[in-house]
Amino acid sequence: MDILDLLEEKGTGKAIVFQSVADLAIDELKRDYLPLVVSGVDDKEGCKVVNEARKHIKKLRTGLEAERKKKKAKSLEYGRNLDGEAKRLSTELVEIESHLMAQEKIVTDEIARKKAEEQKIIEDKHKQQIIEIIDAGAHFDGVNYVHGVLTISDADIWNFTDEQFDKTLQLIKKIEAELKEKMAEESRLIKIEEEKQAKIDEEKRKEQDKIAKEQEEAQAKIDADKKELEEREAKILAAEKKIEDDKKAKEKAEKDKIDKKLRDDRAEALKTDKEKLKEFVLYLGSAAAPYVENEESRVLLNNFLSDYSDFLNGFQDKIKQL
Repeated sequence: MDILDLLEEKGTGKAIVFQSVADLAIDELKRDYLPLVVSGVDDKEGCKVVNEARKHIKKLRTGLEAERKKKKAKSLEYGRNLDGEAKRLSTELVEIESHLMAQEKIVTDEIARKKAEEQKIIEDKHKQQIIEIIDAGAHFDGVNYVHGVLTISDADIWNFTDEQFDKTLQLIKKIEAELKEKMAEESRLIKIEEEKQAKIDEEKRKEQDKIAKEQEEAQAKIDADKKELEEREAKILAAEKKIEDDKKAKEKAEKDKIDKKLRDDRAEALKTDKEKLKEFVLYLGSAAAPYVENEESRVLLNNFLSDYSDFLNGFQDKIKQL
């Protein structure tokens, strides 16, 4: 159904009047389409019906505008009257279209919200897994997470199933426990050796020197382990900062995308109005000045035409700036 096919014109020589059949058609569209709603993000059938209805209304509205321009070409006077009626009918259609777009937005907004929520859960889980691996004893060497001969990449963590991650975490804990047990055993043996050396006079001094040296080495290891722990903590903070920086960069990119769309939408919305204003200026500039015989009248007319020309030029500049 085409709205303009339902319009019958009555030319009076001064005005154009559309018969009420167009209003009846729009009332019918409102009865059919304004009750349309979607029940939620999973209402795929409802969303489909709303989408098709919106496209239908948009087609009618844009078709109305195209037909308006075609009819307006017959004469400027005819066009002004047609503009008023077309604008009235277009406003009616926009009301329906806005309702349908709002219904569609219910679904798209909910899908976007769920997607962002799911992504955050995944990222939080990944961050927690890294913390658990490091707490279990692994350290980050700038590329991978390492514990003894075991090497785990960040990609491995992303791709692990829950079962695979648990097995890997338990393996790290097992290796760490074995290492601590070994260190404890070494300490126990040192203590036994010290007790034995205490019973030998001459060997006691030598053994004490040996123990002192071993203690210095142990302290050096403790200091090295402490430094490694500090470096590990610094790397954790760096990893967390990178995650936060990546998140901010992503949010900025999304904002820039939305800002660009808003600018594009505004330019598109003003496009039709700018064309109308340009035609109006052309119409004003095409008016012929009357012939006057009196010199004073000619001076007055010429001054007016000069001011009028400057005004039209200034108005055209303002149209371009829209």
